[in-house]
Amino acid sequence: MTTQQSELQLSELLGAIETWRRQTHNPTLGMPSELWAEAVRLAKQMGLSPVAGTLKINHGKLKRLVAEQMQPTKLTSVVRQKKSTPETTFVEIPRATVSPSFGSSFSCMLEVEASGRGRLRARIDSATAFDIATILREFAG
Repeated sequence: MTTQQSELQLSELLGAIETWRRQTHNPTLGMPSELWAEAVRLAKQMGLSPVAGTLKINHGKLKRLVAEQMQPTKLTSVVRQKKSTPETTFVEIPRATVSPSFGSSFSCMLEVEASGRGRLRARIDSATAFDIATILREFAG
């Protein structure tokens, strides 16, 4: 692709972003992923600074998105993120609370905190171990 074609595409993307900005009156809404994807594609060809400066978009975010695409797979990126966030590694339900049969029900006070999700505090009557496991999996999701 020639420099002239890249500059034309950058100009067209700038128009699309400006149209989106005019139509979106809520500044807290993020730019659509399609526009970011096009900016990333152009940044790979033209460089980060010219694209970020012309489009008036966040240079740091553009740099991160370009770097993520340069990695071999998206899975690698996800795995690296998960390592940096603390995870719950152990949940204890006292033995006296749970009867020998897995399907037996019991009452409990459940308190769970998940990063980015907040805190869940609930009193649960007549729950099975499976019910508690389902609640934990859905909340921490």
